[in-house]
Amino acid sequence: MKISIVTAVHNRAATIADTIGSIRSQTYRDIEHIVQDGASTDGTVAVLERCAAPRMRVESARDGGLYEGINKGIARASGDVIGLLHSDDVFAAHDVIARVAKVLAGADGADGVYGDLVYVSAARLSRRPCVLSAYGKHERCPGR
Repeated sequence: MKISIVTAVHNRAATIADTIGSIRSQTYRDIEHIVQDGASTDGTVAVLERCAAPRMRVESARDGGLYEGINKGIARASGDVIGLLHSDDVFAAHDVIARVAKVLAGADGADGVYGDLVYVSAARLSRRPCVLSAYGKHERCPGR
């Protein structure tokens, strides 16, 4: 099962390499990384060029913002499954996509998979779990 990961990016030169590295470190190998850049002006395109790889397809063009960038990326994706990883995010573990693929290929017939969030900031990179409870009621993250 081919999995496409779409990353929409605009002016994230400081973080996009970590996002790309997170996808490359996945143990699941049949991944296509679609990067849709919104005509960045901060050096993001240079980082994308340095990080170029056969399984990564980059397009840089002016767009109407994050959601248009995501939609453009989805339109370019060729995977059986499409996931999103934003330009300042990373996967929590090296086997996240392998676990997603296993669930989707399983006999239970799951139509979708989602993951919980761990919030970090540039100033505080320690990973603190944050629980988002059902029915839209959010609990605060420790230390926030």
